Amino acid sequence: KKLIDFLLSKEAQSSISSVALGMPARKDVKPDDANFAKAQEAMKGVTIWSPNWDDALSKLPDYVKRWNEATGS
Repeated sequence: KKLIDFLLSKEAQSSISSVALGMPARKDVKPDDANFAKAQEAMKGVTIWSPNWDDALSKLPDYVKRWNEATGS
Protein backbone atom coordinates (compact mmCIF):
# COMPACT_ATOMS: atom_id res chain seq x y z
CA LYS A 1 0.00 0.00 0.00
CA LYS A 2 2.80 2.42 0.83
CA LEU A 3 4.46 1.84 -2.54
CA ILE A 4 1.23 2.44 -4.46
CA ASP A 5 0.50 5.53 -2.36
CA PHE A 6 3.97 6.88 -3.20
CA LEU A 7 3.75 6.02 -6.91
CA LEU A 8 0.44 7.85 -7.15
CA SER A 9 1.60 10.81 -5.06
CA LYS A 10 1.82 14.25 -6.65
CA GLU A 11 5.59 14.18 -6.15
CA ALA A 12 6.15 10.88 -7.98
CA GLN A 13 3.61 11.61 -10.72
CA SER A 14 5.27 14.98 -11.37
CA SER A 15 8.53 13.27 -12.31
CA ILE A 16 7.19 10.18 -14.10
CA SER A 17 7.74 11.61 -17.58
CA SER A 18 11.27 12.84 -16.97
CA VAL A 19 12.38 9.74 -15.05
CA ALA A 20 10.54 6.90 -16.79
CA LEU A 21 9.09 8.39 -19.99
CA GLY A 22 5.62 7.78 -18.54
CA MET A 23 2.43 9.78 -18.39
CA PRO A 24 0.96 10.83 -15.05
CA ALA A 25 -2.15 8.98 -13.90
CA ARG A 26 -3.33 12.03 -11.98
CA LYS A 27 -5.36 14.71 -13.75
CA ASP A 28 -4.01 17.38 -11.38
CA VAL A 29 -0.38 16.78 -12.44
CA LYS A 30 1.02 18.42 -15.58
CA PRO A 31 4.81 17.95 -15.85
CA ASP A 32 6.72 20.62 -17.77
CA ASP A 33 9.64 18.56 -19.07
CA ALA A 34 10.45 17.86 -22.74
CA ASN A 35 9.44 14.18 -22.52
CA PHE A 36 5.95 15.13 -21.37
CA ALA A 37 5.65 17.73 -24.13
CA LYS A 38 6.64 15.10 -26.74
CA ALA A 39 4.18 12.59 -25.31
CA GLN A 40 1.38 15.17 -25.34
CA GLU A 41 2.15 15.96 -28.97
CA ALA A 42 2.11 12.25 -29.87
CA MET A 43 -1.31 11.87 -28.22
CA LYS A 44 -2.96 14.64 -30.25
CA GLY A 45 -5.91 13.23 -32.15
CA VAL A 46 -5.90 9.96 -30.20
CA THR A 47 -9.27 8.86 -28.90
CA ILE A 48 -9.08 7.03 -25.60
CA TRP A 49 -11.44 4.06 -25.40
CA SER A 50 -12.92 3.04 -22.08
CA PRO A 51 -14.50 -0.41 -21.97
CA ASN A 52 -17.89 -1.09 -20.45
CA TRP A 53 -16.66 -3.49 -17.76
CA ASP A 54 -20.15 -4.51 -16.65
CA ASP A 55 -20.94 -5.61 -20.20
CA ALA A 56 -17.58 -7.37 -20.61
CA LEU A 57 -17.95 -9.24 -17.32
CA SER A 58 -21.48 -10.33 -18.15
CA LYS A 59 -20.16 -11.88 -21.38
CA LEU A 60 -16.98 -13.33 -19.87
CA PRO A 61 -18.16 -16.96 -19.72
CA ASP A 62 -19.01 -16.84 -23.44
CA TYR A 63 -15.68 -15.17 -24.26
CA VAL A 64 -13.79 -17.87 -22.35
CA LYS A 65 -15.78 -20.64 -24.06
CA ARG A 66 -15.08 -19.17 -27.50
CA TRP A 67 -11.39 -18.69 -26.64
CA ASN A 68 -11.10 -22.29 -25.52
CA GLU A 69 -12.79 -23.50 -28.71
CA ALA A 70 -10.55 -21.36 -30.91
CA THR A 71 -7.34 -22.37 -29.16
CA GLY A 72 -8.20 -25.96 -28.29
CA SER A 73 -7.71 -25.18 -24.62
